[in-house]
Amino acid sequence: MVFGELRSDHPGVAAALHDFARSRDPRIREEAAWALCRIRGAAEEGLFLRLLEDPALEVRRRALRCLRAGRCGAALGAVVGLLSRVDDEPALEPLEPNLYAALPELAEAAGAAGKQVEEFLLGQLEKSLPQGLLAALRRPRRPLTEEALFAVCDALGATGTEPARELLDDLSRRAKEPARQRMVRAVQRIDARRRKR
Repeated sequence: MVFGELRSDHPGVAAALHDFARSRDPRIREEAAWALCRIRGAAEEGLFLRLLEDPALEVRRRALRCLRAGRCGAALGAVVGLLSRVDDEPALEPLEPNLYAALPELAEAAGAAGKQVEEFLLGQLEKSLPQGLLAALRRPRRPLTEEALFAVCDALGATGTEPARELLDDLSRRAKEPARQRMVRAVQRIDARRRKR
């Protein structure tokens, strides 16, 4: 969109883009969000959060991308809230990998402890992939899609510490390709971060 390339703070441009963000056409809403992100960044966090609830999947994805690009830390709670609704709202499932992928950046922007994000991700992984005696006693309500599993592994690779390393290492021994490879890569990223300290 041409407006996004102006990189202007001119109020007329922003007002026009806000009008476009309310268009009936999802493609126009998506492009307006991206243009506002490029022009105003985190100053449009409220709009991006509202667009996370848009009925069009691509608009939601773009809003999430804008929140990440703008480093909008206040969006962390909204993203965790959406993830907690995925089991009950199947329409959110296609957005789930994008939500997991956004967690490390938004947590960092929010100044949240990486430990909290790690615990949330481990809980989601354990809930989806019960192991040991738990596996025999309960089945997951909804297993993670392959794409969501990859996003969780990548997020744990970016934020994980020893508990994440141990769980991913254990799961990788039983996982099939390509999930095993993703888990091994996450463990390697955790190890590389630990060596730098």
